[in-house]
Amino acid sequence: MKYGRPDTDFLKWKWKPDRCELPIFDAHQFLEFVRGKSLAFVGDSVARNHMQSLICLLSKVREAGY
Repeated sequence: MKYGRPDTDFLKWKWKPDRCELPIFDAHQFLEFVRGKSLAFVGDSVARNHMQSLICLLSKVREAGY
């Protein structure tokens, strides 16, 4: 959109592989799983986007007083 894309339909896309039920992300469970561990994102802008999305999901837990 910043570069002139006229539509916004792509904002509602959700990726879901065929015959695969992904559970809803549980930030509390994730934080317990990675407690005391290191996590690294290696790659390009796609990896950066994944990292930013994860931080966004986890920030809601931190605001709730985790």
